[in-house]
Amino acid sequence: MEHSSTPNTPFENTDKELWFSKIKEELKLQKLDSLAWNVGQKINIEPFYTKADLSRINVSYFDKNFGKWKAVYKINFSDLNSLKKEIEKSKKFNADHIEILIRNSQNFSLTSVKDLLKDFSYTIEIFEADKNDILGNIAPGSFLNLNSDTYLKEKDDFINNVSTVLSKKGSTSSILGIYESNEDPGTELAYAIAKAVEYFDLLTENGISPEIVLSNIHFHTSIGENFIIEIAKLRAFRSLWDKLKALLLPGNSIYTTFHSELIPLTSAVKNENDEMIIDTIQFMAAILGNSDFIKINSRTSSPYPLAEEFYQRVRLNIAHILREESFMDKVMDPLAGSYLIETITSKISEVAWEKFKAIEEAGGYSEAKRKKAVN
Repeated sequence: MEHSSTPNTPFENTDKELWFSKIKEELKLQKLDSLAWNVGQKINIEPFYTKADLSRINVSYFDKNFGKWKAVYKINFSDLNSLKKEIEKSKKFNADHIEILIRNSQNFSLTSVKDLLKDFSYTIEIFEADKNDILGNIAPGSFLNLNSDTYLKEKDDFINNVSTVLSKKGSTSSILGIYESNEDPGTELAYAIAKAVEYFDLLTENGISPEIVLSNIHFHTSIGENFIIEIAKLRAFRSLWDKLKALLLPGNSIYTTFHSELIPLTSAVKNENDEMIIDTIQFMAAILGNSDFIKINSRTSSPYPLAEEFYQRVRLNIAHILREESFMDKVMDPLAGSYLIETITSKISEVAWEKFKAIEEAGGYSEAKRKKAVN
């Protein structure tokens, strides 16, 4: 392991086996397997990586400056008054964007809160596609997530309704939010992009132009506790979708937004200070994974109503501090070329792509979901 001490002299290339033997000697190990971190999903994080691990990987750089993401305040509400209070609170907290979840049982009219929303870009998530007041009135630059039933191919009325809206409104706002449960990174990504492809096929068959369909698709994913895996998952997600967009519409330059949600880890949280540390780690993973919108829930783990608002504000302040003081927006792609990140990203991409091909061979998203439900 010796190297020249002359200033500006690079390290000489060292054989990987020499590193292995040195580590085993220093740590008194029989095998290095005990140092590998088995994170599930058939992925191990090895003790160290070298340039050789990237020999078969085509490293790609993201062309968006990091740090240009928006901090999202996610609102749960019981009635119109509580919704208005939460919107006002999000203004006080300097949120960049808000997300409103509307349940089937809630009688909600978008026009009733339009004035409160005028200073925001926003996302509205609904569980019914027949709320035409919402479906046809999303403001430019905002998003709608349509939580449709699993089997899209059987939802002619739903697809026709969406087609009608898309044919009228162009692409000033985006209505096809896609989210899949986070079973494991490869499965989540495979089903998410398969659902997007099925939307593309159904809507273009209905006469909507490929450009409008693609410009209306946005993805949502959750950020868990595994820092490395979550970064790699997000990077793999964007790379795979870019690959598919090029197949669906060659030569397109349509940008797709990715929304990440921090998932509260109640099992690991003992107090609000723990929560702040975990939030910071999850925010960092979302940023380094190249998310466009990063959302926190309006609920915290605090058992004290008076303290809850304080910690809600602290969580959004974490977002603002990271954006203003981390200087990640000064670097085009901070983790591009990292032996560890690129290797794990490649593994997740390969697993997701193989599963995606299996889904397509099974008849597409709806049919694969049906078979999975039966099994």
